[in-house]
Amino acid sequence: MAITFTVARRELGRMIGPYGVFTATGGTTQSLVCAAAFQSSVLPTDGRAFSWVFVPGLTAPRQRRVTAIGLDGPTGTLPVDALYGAAVANGMVFEVSPRLPPVHESTANVGNAMTPSLQFCLNAAARHILIDQRDYSLTLVDGQNDYSLPSWLDRPERLLDVLVPSATGATRLPSWRTFEFRTDSGGGQLHFDDAFRFSGSYAAHLVVKRPADTYVNASETSGGFSAESDTLEVDLNQILPGALAFAYQALREQYGNPERARMDGLYRRAVNEFRRVKGYDKSNDMDPSVPTDAPAAVEAA
Repeated sequence: MAITFTVARRELGRMIGPYGVFTATGGTTQSLVCAAAFQSSVLPTDGRAFSWVFVPGLTAPRQRRVTAIGLDGPTGTLPVDALYGAAVANGMVFEVSPRLPPVHESTANVGNAMTPSLQFCLNAAARHILIDQRDYSLTLVDGQNDYSLPSWLDRPERLLDVLVPSATGATRLPSWRTFEFRTDSGGGQLHFDDAFRFSGSYAAHLVVKRPADTYVNASETSGGFSAESDTLEVDLNQILPGALAFAYQALREQYGNPERARMDGLYRRAVNEFRRVKGYDKSNDMDPSVPTDAPAAVEAA
């Protein structure tokens, strides 16, 4: 089941916490108003200070940080450190994240751009999850034995089968030709002992396992999530443990003990949970230095 960037990011943010998704009742190019969430006579004036505020409905820049003043309690206004790409309007959804920025934008004044974002954590996790594809098209050449493969198809265990059209062309069947995955100086290579002979155009379908971040919106696109509507062919239960591990790894570097030790423990637990998810790429382990937990003992009935 495919998931969107919006859903995955917000779920990851809530799991790390604190994280809020709100609807603005107004704003400007440098402030957001949400009386229902922030109007208060008791919250301190530095409430939400330095939190990241992301407005996905705006044109870039969409992400800013709350100023040191933090909050105008009587009006429920959050002032931010620099201009948005346009004014925040009534009804616009925005996200507030005190710990990690929701996305990474290269525009100026977005705060600590060197901090990994939730977007980075999700895409990094997707690189360690393999998904199945049965129709990766390979254009064949008459008499040719060797074909270069995409950069992600760089290991023999990722190439499962070669399918060719049946006599009627209605279905695809495993090729009877012997094929072999080889590694050359430029990457993976598919070798056929017997070259195909034909006239016109002819294509095979490769049955492969590929990293999830190379298949965005069910098409050949690398890099993982970018636009809000982008989808990856993974389940939330697959990607969240890995994204949490990368998030805890980032947070671990921001704290001193004892919080650093707590984040390190959460990181190690998340790494081991990630290793158990469907499609985890065992040949591309996230962190070999983290020992694998022994399986839990089965209790007697």
